[in-house]
Amino acid sequence: MARRLRIYFFGFILGIVFVIFLYGDKTDIIVGWIPEKRVLKRIKLTEKIISDSMQCILDCNKFNDKNWETLYSIGDVDFSEARRKPYPIYSVSVANDENSIYNLRFVAKDSLTFLVAFESTAPVICECD
Repeated sequence: MARRLRIYFFGFILGIVFVIFLYGDKTDIIVGWIPEKRVLKRIKLTEKIISDSMQCILDCNKFNDKNWETLYSIGDVDFSEARRKPYPIYSVSVANDENSIYNLRFVAKDSLTFLVAFESTAPVICECD
């Protein structure tokens, strides 16, 4: 019995190494099915609608393209604040280089994603309307 388990686990581990070797550059195939990655992928692939006042707040807090890419790759989705009806609302946190954390809230409608809230642990006073 122990010999069979050793042979099974050896083949299993060998298979995992083989899959990682073949699909190592395509991590979406391996971990793209988990809920957090699916939400981040949805936010990335849909058209983002950002109001002028929200864009002003993003600019004041220096939320740039680098922060967007960080959000898409390692953003932390808080499902405790999520809502499903009438449209899904997702809260995503991302850290920047200056050790502050940005919290963004999105409303997902069909092929559009609306940015509705932005918070920072190091708030900047803006003159936005």
